Amino acid sequence: MSLPGDNPHLGPSRLLDVTGALLRKRMRRYNNIWSDGDVGRLRALVASGVSPLRAAVMLKRTTMSVQSKARLVGPPFPSMLDERKKLRASMEAGKEPACRSGV
Repeated sequence: MSLPGDNPHLGPSRLLDVTGALLRKRMRRYNNIWSDGDVGRLRALVASGVSPLRAAVMLKRTTMSVQSKARLVGPPFPSMLDERKKLRASMEAGKEPACRSGV
């Protein structure tokens, strides 16, 4: 893979244009604005018990952004520690682990 700086035929101003375009493209991917529909879907996913990882895939965002937005707009995702405690307790009681339906 060649970088813009590897091409000796690009002048300094063209090099800055190419590099700036690459940086803008990269930043645009990580600075998605949350629409009202996205926030509504996130609330519905949290309420239905979907994991942060699955919600991130469904919303095409990172798990950290999904978790932090859920904390800001309403009830957050349950902590993984609490989920593991529930799973361990149900396994010790001899019950089958509860499966998430519809996921």
